[in-house]
Amino acid sequence: MARKRRLPSHENGPEDDDSPPDIPERYREKTWAQWAREDLSRYWYGVLCVLIDSLFTLELAYHVQESHPIWLTVMVLLIPLGVAEVIIYWWVWVRR
Repeated sequence: MARKRRLPSHENGPEDDDSPPDIPERYREKTWAQWAREDLSRYWYGVLCVLIDSLFTLELAYHVQESHPIWLTVMVLLIPLGVAEVIIYWWVWVRR
């Protein structure tokens, strides 16, 4: 017959720590609504900016095709869009 494997046991029993995980200080006093308005919305703004920039580049590349140098056109139009995104970010979150 196969021998049963024995797991080592702790002398004082396993250390059960039922305390919640350590939460950074800046999140301890925020309510769910404050966290969603400040941190979650900042994250989704970044995701939305990347999505808009990507779709803008792809649509422009599709419609311009061979008539103009595509990367020059994309950069000329994408740089002001990026600057506008940074200004909006600063105006909404950093200025406070």
